[in-house]
Amino acid sequence: SAAVVKGTQLARALGAEVELFHALSDPLIVREDDGPARGPRALEAAGIAEARARLERVAARIRRHDVVAHVHAAWDFPAHEAIVRRALGMRADLLVADAHGGPHRAPWLLTYADWELLRLAGCPVLLTKSARPWRRPAVLAAVDPSHAHAKPARLDTQILEVANLLREALRGRLELVHSFEPPLFAGLGMDAAGVRESAALASGAEREARRRLDALAATHRLGNVRRHLPQAAPAAAIAAVARQAG
Repeated sequence: SAAVVKGTQLARALGAEVELFHALSDPLIVREDDGPARGPRALEAAGIAEARARLERVAARIRRHDVVAHVHAAWDFPAHEAIVRRALGMRADLLVADAHGGPHRAPWLLTYADWELLRLAGCPVLLTKSARPWRRPAVLAAVDPSHAHAKPARLDTQILEVANLLREALRGRLELVHSFEPPLFAGLGMDAAGVRESAALASGAEREARRRLDALAATHRLGNVRRHLPQAAPAAAIAAVARQAG
């Protein structure tokens, strides 16, 4: 499991503890003539015991890396709500889960369960795709200092705090990306003066985006951190920069 590998690596680097949680969401089938041994409570207890035993085998491997690991299983439905309820109940600082589903035609699409975890969780969520351990990774922080999309003003600060924490813990490097879309103009039928004015406005938009990004980096004392300023829609631009930055 990528979530187990990455979660354990982070816990060891940050001195954190890990809980392995499994939500049992299959329906219990009980027949009228079943005795007490196959009653709802007995079946529930047996299912939880079996799940905990499987989790304990994984937890034993985690503990070999000097990480404290706990296990928990519960009957709850739907699974993504069960996970969120457990994270809230134990006051988790980070929720780590495997990204579900196979390859998509559009790689940024999420499954319903993944999207609901991101939407409902009261803590940061890490969706893992690769089980390869990190080796001095590049941590790319996607920020929007212009607040063009009306997100909370403090969100950039939270993103940078978490990104820098991960960079330090994993001994990697931090890079920033701020995508912006230059002003749109009707290029067809423009005369030479219109083309020059359009180019000047686009250049001004880039200078303003860079000024805002530099100011954000200076506020957080990030020094010579590499900065990317792609002129494109965020979903495509951030993915492209992530590939470029490795």
